[in-house]
Amino acid sequence: MEWFDHLLVFVFAVIAPYHGWRNYPKFLDMVKRDPAATRRGLYLGNVAALWVITFLVMGVWLAAGRPPADLGLTPLTGLPAVISLALVLIIITIAVVFYQTVMRLDQKYNWTFVPELLPRSKQELNLFLVLSATAGITEEILFRGYLIWYLSQFGNVVFAVILSSLIFAVAHAYQGAKAIAVIFPVGLLFAFLYVYSGSLLAPMMLHAAINSYAGIYGRKVYGGNT
Repeated sequence: MEWFDHLLVFVFAVIAPYHGWRNYPKFLDMVKRDPAATRRGLYLGNVAALWVITFLVMGVWLAAGRPPADLGLTPLTGLPAVISLALVLIIITIAVVFYQTVMRLDQKYNWTFVPELLPRSKQELNLFLVLSATAGITEEILFRGYLIWYLSQFGNVVFAVILSSLIFAVAHAYQGAKAIAVIFPVGLLFAFLYVYSGSLLAPMMLHAAINSYAGIYGRKVYGGNT
């Protein structure tokens, strides 16, 4: 491990989440004045930021002569592939029911996390789906592939999985305590899929699918036919 590993983890696991948490009230204020433009700007800005950080991490990783497979960038093969993909389908089904329940509760009890982030129009949904795919790929590279490798230098894989999942959940602190409580076990699921299969492909697909469905159903609930 080199000094730049500490710096990169500090950037994407501390600075970036803190920036999001600090600026979320500003986003809420802006979305009241110009909701469509604000959401589009947020989606595009997050896509750009996630790819910049991820390309930086991958560039540093390869420049250090580390194999891509150690970052989880390897195909799914064998029995782990079959079991992992089956688990992905099962969890997606559970997630669909969960999102429908949460958003219905939000309409009645204002219970859900951040409805302001969800798309209202077809154009917003298209951008949200791009963001969902981006997050599915980049956040898995960062929080599962890289962060689990990083934390494994200080303890065993169980320690790395639990702490990386906690950091991933806290990175979404701007969504509130309820979101952290939900995202932590979701992070554990992503980490389990990665460690079990040895590949980031399964958690990437699951992550992108869950985020995408949140946008699709969110538009249905909050956006109507716009």
